[in-house]
Amino acid sequence: MTFKVGDEVTLSTRRGARASVEYGPYGDDNRVYLVKMLEGEYVGDVFSALAYVMKAVPTVFAVGDKVRASSGRDFKVVAGPFDGPHCVWYALEDSRGKVWHHPNGTDPLTLVERATAEAPRAVQVGDRVRVTEADDDEPKFVGRFGVVKSLDPGSVLPFLVSFGDGKGLHGDDNGRWWCRSVELAPANMHEHDGVTYDLSAQYRDRDGDVWRFARMSDDTVRGNCHVTDIPVREEHDSLAYAVATYGPLTKV
Repeated sequence: MTFKVGDEVTLSTRRGARASVEYGPYGDDNRVYLVKMLEGEYVGDVFSALAYVMKAVPTVFAVGDKVRASSGRDFKVVAGPFDGPHCVWYALEDSRGKVWHHPNGTDPLTLVERATAEAPRAVQVGDRVRVTEADDDEPKFVGRFGVVKSLDPGSVLPFLVSFGDGKGLHGDDNGRWWCRSVELAPANMHEHDGVTYDLSAQYRDRDGDVWRFARMSDDTVRGNCHVTDIPVREEHDSLAYAVATYGPLTKV
């Protein structure tokens, strides 16, 4: 097997300790490398090693990465890594959509192209957002969650955000405010009375009872207590009621 500078390998002559390839190959048969020890009692030392005592450390890939097998075929990583009995393996999809299970330890894959994260979409009217910048006159809204009611792209303060039930006056805690910048809010986060709640978690009230909460179709958050085998429904208590009557709520 051929290695290149920068590859990470293990050495059978050093009880499987990891090393990095610093130079090579060279020598009469082009099978000698200079390696630098990354662990073990000789960490930091550089010495020569023959290719047959070196084994490549498989690269960890992410879903969406484009990789190449030793056969020369390209695949897309669709799942993994998974710990197998002898090595780490991945689920790979070929150009025709067929999925293969590939043992990355016994047949190392090489990276062709890293998956790129999708750019977040632009904020739209109706989106739940978190305010990252309000304006110089009213910083109290920074960090608050609300709903975008209007957009004015050409303005210094382009986002009109409604907070709470939105029934208050402009500038009220449950009113509206034009903000400089916002970010899309995670669906499982909800802000009430200045406190952010994680709707994927459970909360214990002052009596020791445990609540679960969920967002309803009208954007209100409701929860039930004790019951864990049925979903939260519209007729259950609101988060605001639970906090007012049984709070404070503590994340379990």
